Amino acid sequence: MPEHSNASDFASTIRVVKDVSQQSIIQKRREQREQLLKRIGQLTSTTEQTIERLYQLTR
Repeated sequence: MPEHSNASDFASTIRVVKDVSQQSIIQKRREQREQLLKRIGQLTSTTEQTIERLYQLTR
């Protein structure tokens, strides 16, 4: 019976490690998505400023 307990503990440990690994991957993807959205926002702002300058020059 102790072997079964050890096998059960081992399986539980594997599940925990797997869950932590998945959480780590999810967190990394979330951070990458946030960085990408921030960069898109910066590019959009720059584009809007450029359009505004062009508009002012063509008035």
